Amino acid sequence: METEGLKRLQDKVVVVTGGSTGIGRAASLAFARAGYKVVVASRNSVTGSETVDAIRSHGCEASFIKTDVQRASDVQDLISETVRIYGRLECALNNSGVEGEGIPLVDTTEEH
Repeated sequence: METEGLKRLQDKVVVVTGGSTGIGRAASLAFARAGYKVVVASRNSVTGSETVDAIRSHGCEASFIKTDVQRASDVQDLISETVRIYGRLECALNNSGVEGEGIPLVDTTEEH
């Protein structure tokens, strides 16, 4: 039964923001082991590339896209580039973020 579940994950595409270090890196590696194609999104090109290399060293597929989630245009580019590379996006782990002013997300502007 477990193998059947893992087969359903094969070739799915996931974006992991903040995917180059800490929890994001661990999640990126876990998604790869589960059969996902992983897009590592981070502001740091060095650690992002290292995470992609670690994923690929296990025979899994991954890409790095430099992204600052504080910029709406970067997030739009992240999704567009993911779809351009893989043709689709099934899952996103929105792991990165910044501390804000403690206001509801719906009321948050890009400047916040």
